[in-house]
Amino acid sequence: MLFLNFLSDTIDTRTLLRHTMPAVHGADLDLNSKAYLDFVDLLKSKEILVDPTVAIFENMYISQKGEPSPTFKKIIKRLPLMDQRSHYSGGLQKEGAMVARYQASFEKMLNVIYDLFKRDIPIVPGTDGLPGFLYHRELELYDMSGIPAADVLKLATIKSAEITGVSDSFGSIEVGKRADLILIDGNPLEDMSDIRKVEWTMKGGYLYYARELYEAMGIKHFK
Repeated sequence: MLFLNFLSDTIDTRTLLRHTMPAVHGADLDLNSKAYLDFVDLLKSKEILVDPTVAIFENMYISQKGEPSPTFKKIIKRLPLMDQRSHYSGGLQKEGAMVARYQASFEKMLNVIYDLFKRDIPIVPGTDGLPGFLYHRELELYDMSGIPAADVLKLATIKSAEITGVSDSFGSIEVGKRADLILIDGNPLEDMSDIRKVEWTMKGGYLYYARELYEAMGIKHFK
């Protein structure tokens, strides 16, 4: 929707045009143009936050039919066979010159995310897709955009808690806060993909072991 702001105001967003128009024309967005800079100023003056859900667009713009989507490539073999098949569909139909065009538009989306971050526009990680796994990909893409890993983790924790007004209870590990947290076998500060290596989750005072939960849904553990 952010990219649509710079395209025709006659686009019917109830149709697939809301996706294909940014895919075709998104690469042309000039981040130094007056239109873009004025828009950023408007976001800042109105205290508007941005929820990019960029992983959804990676799947639509970059994936190729018959090949595993890059959005789910790291976990596709862990999923039940029926679920694996859905990630070979190729996203939006594209061929010829449009393949490179869609790629360029997606890369521009990552550029915008990094630019908004640098300009102090609040960003909240969201997905609109596969619970858990797609959130991990969203954070990986923020890291790929150029946002420092430590700041990516803050966006997913304390910053989101501050934006939603619950930072007194959530968002960081401190005395007096609720113990909603995860234990990771790795260091996402060095490799953001380690965020996928969840050993257990604590929620509402209960401890859940990731392996048991995954196996209950027919999903393989990361090990």
